[in-house]
Amino acid sequence: MDNPVSLSKPLVTVIMPAYNSERFIGEALSSLYREDYSPLEIIVVDDGSTDGTENIVKGFKEVLYFYQDHSGVSAARNTAIALSKGEFIAFLDSDDIWIPGWMDEAVSYFRTDPGIDYLMGRHESFFEEDFVIPAEIKQVWTDDDIKPHATGVIIARRTCFERIGNFSLSLRISEDVEWLVRASDHGLALKRVSFIMMKKRMHGWNLSITDRSDHKEIRMRIAYDSIRRRRAKKLANDQGKKPNPNSGMIYE
Repeated sequence: MDNPVSLSKPLVTVIMPAYNSERFIGEALSSLYREDYSPLEIIVVDDGSTDGTENIVKGFKEVLYFYQDHSGVSAARNTAIALSKGEFIAFLDSDDIWIPGWMDEAVSYFRTDPGIDYLMGRHESFFEEDFVIPAEIKQVWTDDDIKPHATGVIIARRTCFERIGNFSLSLRISEDVEWLVRASDHGLALKRVSFIMMKKRMHGWNLSITDRSDHKEIRMRIAYDSIRRRRAKKLANDQGKKPNPNSGMIYE
C-alpha cells in the first residue's frame, strides 16, 4: 500500500460498511492490502456488529475503524463519506473481494479529463461453497457481469456527493440504484470502463437475495422519483430558473 514515489497522487478513500461480517471481512480487507496504489485510505464503519467484526478489523493496523449503532448500510456509507479525506471515493462491501491493479488507470482518467465525475467498471460474481442461488434470480446474477447497482464498481469524485447528496437513509435495499439514478438525473458525467474492479460473493446472507419482497415496489418508486425530478428540472429550465437539486426527491 505504501509507495513513496506516488506521494504526488491524489488520496483515494475506500469505504467498507460492515455488519456482523466476521466470516468474510478479513478476506475482503486482505484483498485491499494487495492494491499497490498509494496514497490509499481504508475506512470500515461497523454498523452495530455483535460478532467478532471489530477484532478482525483492528488486526489490520492501517485501516480506520469506526463503530456506530445499527442504522443500515446507507448510514454506514454516509458516516464513512463524512469521515473520509480522499479526493476520490470507492467502495467495497465486507463480503466481496477487491481486484488490485486498476486504481492507477482509474485515477488517470479523472486527472486527464476533469469533466468525468464518476467511473463505473465491471465485476465478476462467484458463489460461496454449498450455496444454491434461487432459480428466479439466477439469470440476473450470472448472465451479465456489468452490474450498474454494485457500489464496488464505482469510484467517484468527492464533489459528486457534495453536489447530489449521499445514500438514501430511507432505503434498506436498492440504495445504490437510487444514488446512481439521482446522479444521472443531475447530469453527473459517467465514464464506463471495461476492467474488472471486484469479485462479488454470492451467499445466503446477500440482502439482494434475502430481502427481495419490496424490490419491485422500491424500483418503481425510484423510477417515479426520477420522473418527477426530470420534470422539475425541465420546468425550471423552461422558466429560466436554476433547478432545485432536491426537486421531486422522495428519498433524502
